[in-house]
Amino acid sequence: MDVSFSEYSIKHKRAEYPVLVRFMELKAGYKNSEAPSLKFNDIIILIINNGSLRVATETENHVLNAGQGILINSGTAFKLHLVSNESCGFYEIAFDVKYVLPEKPLYDLYGRPFIKKVSGKLILLNEDTIRDEAILDNCNRIVAANLVKKKGYELITRSLLSNLWFSLLEYTVDRDSTIFGKNSHTSDEKRVEAAVAYISENYSDMITLDDIADHIHLSNSECCRCFKRVLFKSPVEYLMEYRIYSAVRLLYKDPGAYESISDLSYITGFNNPSYFNKIFKRFAGCTPTAYRKLLKNDPDKAERLYTNIKEGITVL
Repeated sequence: MDVSFSEYSIKHKRAEYPVLVRFMELKAGYKNSEAPSLKFNDIIILIINNGSLRVATETENHVLNAGQGILINSGTAFKLHLVSNESCGFYEIAFDVKYVLPEKPLYDLYGRPFIKKVSGKLILLNEDTIRDEAILDNCNRIVAANLVKKKGYELITRSLLSNLWFSLLEYTVDRDSTIFGKNSHTSDEKRVEAAVAYISENYSDMITLDDIADHIHLSNSECCRCFKRVLFKSPVEYLMEYRIYSAVRLLYKDPGAYESISDLSYITGFNNPSYFNKIFKRFAGCTPTAYRKLLKNDPDKAERLYTNIKEGITVL
């Protein structure tokens, strides 16, 4: 979608589902110097897919590059500008906080204070910490769920938005002094970073939860709790995601290198090709064979899927 300010609006097609997810593009030559600022009641998150984008308010001015994101608070007036003569593509997520917190007591407790506290502000998601990666991961999952639209995607989206909102609340509760800058690593984050690095180096082997927990010197149960606190998923869930990301990456880089899907499954750490196909489809939205055909028949769509999966995984 080519954005112009006469068209740029946020309209929810279904009142019971006030969430809008779309891919947008500012074409080369786009200018916004004289246009009025945009202002919406929804929370808006922009995630840059390609190119660079400047997001400006009356008090802030930030440049975002591919893989980075920004949260624009409800009621914040902002403008979008191209940084260069190159086009910029980005995903936009817009949602009503009351969809995440429909009960008034919960909204008053967890919704309204946050919106008030960061009134008129922008929150950068610039991959400085593993928690920023987790937030971006949630955002990319939301994008994928709303593009594929499998049955129940609204429930999946609400769950992911709840995780996202909890992460944002942690900024204001624990990090008031650094809410708009770099965040220091917690002990949990350091342990998870070490585990993520271990997984990225050993995912092709038959590693288990025991191996991951032993590597960071924790019990299995505490390792799981540590991952849940930081990434909102278990170590095994993360391992499966990383393996699928690796499989998609291998196919994307060289579609003809793996004639046998069984070979690809073993190379990426799966000992059961049928299970590999099932997990691949869960995360990628299609089977490995279908993705290979997509690379041939619709390379742009295949690249977009690869980019989305790549940005949705924490890679150190």
